[in-house]
Amino acid sequence: MERSELPIPRTIFFFITFAAVGIGVWFLHSYASLFNSFFLAIMIVMTASPMGFWLRNHGAPDWLALLLSVLAALAATVFIALVIAIASLRVLQMVPAVVADLSDAEQQAAPFLGRFGITLGDLQTLVPPAAVGRVAAHVIQLTLSSVSMFGLVILIVVFMVIEAFLVPLKLSNSPRLASVSPDIAIHFTLNIRQYVGITSLLGLIGGIVLGIVLMLLHIPFAFLWGVLYLVLNFVPMVGFWFAVIPPMLLAAQTGGAGDAVIVLGAYMIVSTIINQAVKPAVMRGGLDLSPFWSIMSLIVWSTILGPVGLIIGVPLTIALKELVFSTDKQAYWVADLLGAGLPQPQAAPYEIPHALDDEEASRADTDNQ
Repeated sequence: MERSELPIPRTIFFFITFAAVGIGVWFLHSYASLFNSFFLAIMIVMTASPMGFWLRNHGAPDWLALLLSVLAALAATVFIALVIAIASLRVLQMVPAVVADLSDAEQQAAPFLGRFGITLGDLQTLVPPAAVGRVAAHVIQLTLSSVSMFGLVILIVVFMVIEAFLVPLKLSNSPRLASVSPDIAIHFTLNIRQYVGITSLLGLIGGIVLGIVLMLLHIPFAFLWGVLYLVLNFVPMVGFWFAVIPPMLLAAQTGGAGDAVIVLGAYMIVSTIINQAVKPAVMRGGLDLSPFWSIMSLIVWSTILGPVGLIIGVPLTIALKELVFSTDKQAYWVADLLGAGLPQPQAAPYEIPHALDDEEASRADTDNQ
């Protein structure tokens, strides 16, 4: 029997879907601060809540386990907000000096480039220092404005930790919830928890090592740049460059080009060891997302949600992959395309469900009887 066709033409269905996605993107962009607060709170709670469960399972009173979980989640939230705010302010203060250094570098390079017919005016038109400074200041100001949402994050985190403690009790005591299988959500939560935990630990180790290197080179605010590396370690691919540029510019100003090269080399060595050698070995699969779609998720989510999208972009894409596409038999192929490795071969291909005609329906009723 032929499969039933869509009740509307496929072209119309495509444009309806496209319009629905566009409306959803507009809605997320318009209320980005609210959604950023919610998504960040979810990541923080999923990472901090196991401590409370562990304390409760080892005999701690429920009120103490809940209190310590709330305090741990709040400490993580305040820590992230302070690091982003202080680092952004320090970089914003560096912008005028960087613009002046860029102008001096262009003037010094002008005699050499003049041999090839490139004048100083041409070079300044290609790389205008003032425009570079304005763009950098605008990006930093956007980042600072995103910090203002952390007050809402704190409020959401408190109530979400309390709810996380109540969910297991609801599942065990409600007959209607007992039939619900939370396996997919549990698997996703464990993956996110593993990702956040391992990324935090490795970022902390890398930040300590790089902080010591910067201190030995007498780079100002060495501790701050080490902590910034910890936070930006959550941004795949491009987070490295956001973390290395500020200390490298400071090194060039205080110690010259040689110190800047040493800083760049130290960051490259530490980042390569952590992200290319150690992290894949300890993640045991972890977040199954290909490098291309990791970059695309950063671009798309940062465009929609702002700078915070750089941090939560990969987990959001994984949420769509595991909670939406992997649960729909007609969309399994999308999840396979997003994955980092080759998909596991299935024993039998999934068939797209189709409507039964009258003969098949009567046969099915007879078999059931």
